[in-house]
Amino acid sequence: MLRVRSLIAFLPKTKLYGTRLLSTTSGGVAEPKLPTTADVIIVGGGVTGCSILYQLSKKGVNAVLLERGKITCGTTFHTAGLIWSLRPNALCMEVLKTTKEVFQELGAEDVGWINNGTLFLAHDNKEMKEFEKMSTFARNFGIESHVMGAKEATEMFPLLSPDSFKGALFSPSDGVVDPSMLCNQLVKKSKANGCSVVENCPVTKIITTQTLDGGRKVTGVVTPYGDLMCGQIINARGLWSQEHLAHASFPFTTLKHSYVVTEPIPNVKRCPNVRDHNNSIYFRVQGDSLIVGGYEENPTVVNPTPPEDFQFQLYNMDWNTFNPLMSSSIKLLPSLNKTGVKSTVCGPEAFSMDRKPLIGPDRIVRGLFHSFAFSSNGMMLSGGCAEQVAEWIVNGEPSLDMSSYDIERFAGNLDRMYVQQQCVSNYAKRPTASLQ
Repeated sequence: MLRVRSLIAFLPKTKLYGTRLLSTTSGGVAEPKLPTTADVIIVGGGVTGCSILYQLSKKGVNAVLLERGKITCGTTFHTAGLIWSLRPNALCMEVLKTTKEVFQELGAEDVGWINNGTLFLAHDNKEMKEFEKMSTFARNFGIESHVMGAKEATEMFPLLSPDSFKGALFSPSDGVVDPSMLCNQLVKKSKANGCSVVENCPVTKIITTQTLDGGRKVTGVVTPYGDLMCGQIINARGLWSQEHLAHASFPFTTLKHSYVVTEPIPNVKRCPNVRDHNNSIYFRVQGDSLIVGGYEENPTVVNPTPPEDFQFQLYNMDWNTFNPLMSSSIKLLPSLNKTGVKSTVCGPEAFSMDRKPLIGPDRIVRGLFHSFAFSSNGMMLSGGCAEQVAEWIVNGEPSLDMSSYDIERFAGNLDRMYVQQQCVSNYAKRPTASLQ
């Protein structure tokens, strides 16, 4: 098993404190300057909120993003940043394609984009046939991919054991992106287009008024620094998206999601990333090291929801839960058995019952829109989904069929334990046309 050299947090400016990694930055925060009106208010400054702000700014919308802490402070800051091109359904393929186009708009170097590709591993003939179908399907979207045997795959990633898998599907247009750099660029471009971002400004209440037909519609938000009036509000608060919305119960659960960063490994630099759906693991190349992560069979549910001051914070690694993934990883990559762990990351993320995001207008409150629970796929889906959200807000409907992401795709008020059970059950399952 990997030897653990330290449990120092992956990110700087953090310290170990009890069971969590807490930010050392505190105090001295100037009172935010809040505008009085906006066309649209986005609540939440993760990659989802920043991406929506950017897309609205391109359409000339006067949008304001409110973030309770700093940009990326919730879950975006600890994502591995993997970006894929292949998925088993048309909507996902279109959305992924648009996300990568956004990287080019912002400047590939400015968002930390590294195009090193992905090897998806197969373990039997059935999976190889699935890869052949996927490759054919991808060509309909102009996406290049190549099915190959284990020998050819190990030529691309020499540290893989050729006896541990049958073959692979190589997606050359995949890569990784830096979460902080991406969000900073989204904010920078949005501000240049006339939009605003207000940090350290929590929303404590959503203001609504009664309509002539007896319904409710949004008119603004309450913050500690005054009220901000608007015509539409976008709820992009990730795992905090249920707060201040007692009229609805959203079908998602917060789970702990983990990975480790290894010490330097010879000959790993510039190799493609690796995804093994059968074993629910991935390898993400990071310089001379690897990020090793995946989806545990028995993920830990986070209940209750972390408090709003849970910013740039992480949990200690639960090795009992994570070790089965490491055992599977070592079978694929035997050199990991002699490699130390440089750091660990274990943070909370919002997962829906089918691991697809929850997006769309609120069914009760007019002018309220939702976009959250991206189920650890926020970095790769954010750009494409944000484009559709912006179209939805401005034009009244998206240009793509978003029904498989529609927040109303599940039956009404579901039992919370049932929702939790479904989220946990589907957490580690491989993607299908109906499962992200």
